[in-house]
Amino acid sequence: MWWICGIALAQEPDQQEKTADLQEDTEERIIAQLPQILETTPVSYPEAALIEGFGGSVLLNLMISETGEVLQAEVAESLRPDMDDAALEALFLYRFSPALDQLNKPISCLIQYRFVFEP
Repeated sequence: MWWICGIALAQEPDQQEKTADLQEDTEERIIAQLPQILETTPVSYPEAALIEGFGGSVLLNLMISETGEVLQAEVAESLRPDMDDAALEALFLYRFSPALDQLNKPISCLIQYRFVFEP
């Protein structure tokens, strides 16, 4: 599993100074604790895949907020479209503990998560 921590910054000319301060702050933040799953939701297993006995896994990139909410999710390794969609739908309802920095403060981060389907 890999992770990236930080905040994407859009820079406007009149906000350059504030952005520079924020970038310095986020660059020094190191993940001391990765997010952990707190709540899951049942996946809606695609009917065609279930009938076929088809299983496998979908690798997803997830942006986890400072509160543990899944803000963004995208497929990094596809299984097949119906199963990719089912994994994305379920993951947006998951709740994680936030990542913590070296000062034990919650931070947003990007993680990879492998969603496994077993018929």
